[in-house]
Amino acid sequence: MHERQSSKFTEKYSDYIALGVEEWRKAYTEHEKLGKKAVLFIMTDDTKNCDDVETYLLTTYPEFNNAVLTIHTNNNGEISEADSKKSVEELEKLRKAANSIDSWESPYKSLFLF
Repeated sequence: MHERQSSKFTEKYSDYIALGVEEWRKAYTEHEKLGKKAVLFIMTDDTKNCDDVETYLLTTYPEFNNAVLTIHTNNNGEISEADSKKSVEELEKLRKAANSIDSWESPYKSLFLF
């Protein structure tokens, strides 16, 4: 496994993403036996790369179709109303989805943050 020479985030870190998905699959199966839900968590350095990883997962790994929650945060890791183009209602839905992501009622299997 190595970091590739590329300006595109998903090309540069494709080996790491693949390893993360492989380990998540193992953990998901083991956690499921215990009645728990494993979630793949990926944090990137900026929103462009966050969106790139989201698209990559959705097009590369079918189990993530309709199961990815992407949240753009500020430098403190918080969802900021002031910096967001989303409405207060949309931001509240994102917070609730993030807080309940590991419940079986949640449709999400993966969470991306920046």
